[in-house]
Amino acid sequence: MIIIIVIIIIIIIIIIITIIINIIIIIIIISQFLPYLAAPSMIVLYSIAVYQLVRLHIHSPDVSGPENPISTVL
Repeated sequence: MIIIIVIIIIIIIIIIITIIINIIIIIIIISQFLPYLAAPSMIVLYSIAVYQLVRLHIHSPDVSGPENPISTVL
């Protein structure tokens, strides 16, 4: 009877240790992929900034030919 209880306790300890190791591995994997998760938002912000600059350049007063301002940029 005591042997069965000891075996059950050992199995529970092994399960707890494996769960802790799995959590640590998952945290490491997530921290490895965090820059890749943050990259799309940075790309969106960068593209918005470029769009604002291009829009300012198109609508700036020194552009010749107000009837077709995009052709001067291209």
